[in-house]
Amino acid sequence: MARCTVPSILGLVAALTACGHANASKRSAATTAAERAGPRVPSAPNVVAITAREYAFDAPDSIPAGLTTFHLVDAGQQLHHVQLLKLVDGKTVADFTQALAHMKPDAPLPSWVQDAGGVNAPRPGGGEASATLPIDAGQYVIVCFIPDAKDGKPHSAHGMVKQITIS
Repeated sequence: MARCTVPSILGLVAALTACGHANASKRSAATTAAERAGPRVPSAPNVVAITAREYAFDAPDSIPAGLTTFHLVDAGQQLHHVQLLKLVDGKTVADFTQALAHMKPDAPLPSWVQDAGGVNAPRPGGGEASATLPIDAGQYVIVCFIPDAKDGKPHSAHGMVKQITIS
């Protein structure tokens, strides 16, 4: 059986204490640097309010790119939703509405239109719904494709289309 002597135990304690102080100094330096940088707070998404009513949206003309919460209030008497579509290849809202006017029912959207997500339809007359989406810069349109209660045509055919620039 090995014998421990007081000097060897004291040496071990001194060595462990020195290591502990060195590690504590490293942790303290790292903590101080993190404290100087400030707390890590995830950035909150942009919030965009959209009000839908029969055949129109009240929404901003431009918004910043990034994580965005779209908050929809249906102030109309019919169901409305928001479908966000990115227009690519230099296309405009005029190009989009012209393409819609010439599309057959159930035809796919043109290749220069990219689906970017949207907000489901809340109840009419003041219902609310939200969706949070990552949005890149570009030209977009918001549309409502829900069929009209009277003639069955999508609300977009009645002019429920709005351009939004995202920068």
